Amino acid sequence: MNNRILTIFERVKGFLWAILWLILDQGLVLLAVEGLIFESYAQNNLAIAFHIATIILVFLISWLAWKFYRKSPYAEEKVTYSAKDGLKTIGFYFVLLIFTAIISSLMMSQGIDDTANQALLESFMNKDTSNLGLIAYGAVIVILAPVVEEVIFRGIMVTRFLPESPWLAGALSSVLFALMHSPTDIWSFALYFGMSLIMHAAYVRRGQLVDSIALHFANNAVSYLMMVLMVKEVMV
Repeated sequence: MNNRILTIFERVKGFLWAILWLILDQGLVLLAVEGLIFESYAQNNLAIAFHIATIILVFLISWLAWKFYRKSPYAEEKVTYSAKDGLKTIGFYFVLLIFTAIISSLMMSQGIDDTANQALLESFMNKDTSNLGLIAYGAVIVILAPVVEEVIFRGIMVTRFLPESPWLAGALSSVLFALMHSPTDIWSFALYFGMSLIMHAAYVRRGQLVDSIALHFANNAVSYLMMVLMVKEVMV
């Protein structure tokens, strides 16, 4: 690993790269949402075009973000992920579940049913949403978000902004992660801030970004599956 100290210019450039990737990430979210909106207005041809474009761009942007991260001189020299690491990811996931359960209970005690971000995500789907629409929307939540957001908030913030202080980078990136999810109260801010710190801990454990990506993937995949089951009225 390169041990030289980053210049202020390099740190600013890294931060600007993070903003650029975040814009691309959120742009694809809007593209997926637009496809669902076209569906709701029976604009089926436009909806299909947007869904297909979303799916293609999800994989393209995710791949480009990963390749960009790997070019950093402070990125891990070799990417590894063993069965033991998988078990560690499961352990972190249970910590994440316990944390979210505690914060969610505190939110409910204050009369807050859900975060505004989660409610917004759910509002774009209904029981008549097409399978292609679900796939496109799911690709953004389950594939794009774990890869690109981890590249931004863990990868870039550590390797291109504060490589000498990974936990300071983690605290700063967790504030940004929480703000990105549009918190409307202290509880929703604490929820996303804490989730980000747990994902950061998974990354810092051995300096492998695939660990936090796997954890982020597991969290989003389960959440999205539950969302689909509820919207499709499979669960009551």
